[in-house]
Amino acid sequence: MWQRLGYLPTEGSGLEGASVAGIAFDAQNPRVMYAASDKGVLRSADGGVSWQASNTGLRIPYAFGVFTSKQAPGKVYVSTPAGLHVSTDAGMTWSAPQLVLNGPGVRRTDRGGMCYLVGYWPGRYFGYITDAQANASPDTWGK
Repeated sequence: MWQRLGYLPTEGSGLEGASVAGIAFDAQNPRVMYAASDKGVLRSADGGVSWQASNTGLRIPYAFGVFTSKQAPGKVYVSTPAGLHVSTDAGMTWSAPQLVLNGPGVRRTDRGGMCYLVGYWPGRYFGYITDAQANASPDTWGK
């Protein structure tokens, strides 16, 4: 649910000078938000009032899109020029994921938006997501 804040983010909010390409809400805590920007990933723990850069582990701190999924609670995905990265600690640190688009027994109800595809396919093309990872059983995801 959206709530009018009554103000625009001002100096000191953490958004100064950032070009934001997308925003995602944490699937477990809607007050936690992630913004994909030209400064990398910006994270807010207070519903968007203040933002901090959260780029530990990103090969290139520039983000095209950010995505969370109800099917993978606790995981946040971000697409960057270096490929797709995943966070398993609410956006505090990032690593290259073990991710598959489809696999045996997968029943998807939440496929993700364009930012998912922007990260997945370059990740496959440049080898950040290997054939073994792409063809792995969903039982091994995140292990």
